[in-house]
Amino acid sequence: MLEIERNEWISGDPLPWDIQADWQKLTLRESARQISLSLDLKTVPLELKSELWRKGKRVSLNNRGIFLDDRPVMCGIEELALVGLTVDLDTSKWSMKPASHNPYGLIVSWSDRKERLRKARDEWRKIKAANEKADQRA
Repeated sequence: MLEIERNEWISGDPLPWDIQADWQKLTLRESARQISLSLDLKTVPLELKSELWRKGKRVSLNNRGIFLDDRPVMCGIEELALVGLTVDLDTSKWSMKPASHNPYGLIVSWSDRKERLRKARDEWRKIKAANEKADQRA
């Protein structure tokens, strides 16, 4: 649906019903009053809301985490910071792996959201520095 890489965003669906974008906010609508993705970067931590459907199953993203509504069970990743990781969610399985441009990734768990974000940022800086060192050696 959407990919953001190096501060540039790309809509995955070539024909969304509506795209609204300004300096710190992005909204993608599937149809009138049907918001598929809302991203607000004016706050720290950022606000993300999304409702996606795959094979009749709902995937919700919000400030708490990522959730798969697979009736009668709902499962998800909640209150964690994923640093340098991608999440591959198929309706039959979950997997996490380091992002393609990055050989490292980790999960930060901390009860306070702002502190978790600060710790995740610090870990991201360490990963970035390690990648730059590895590039210089190559």
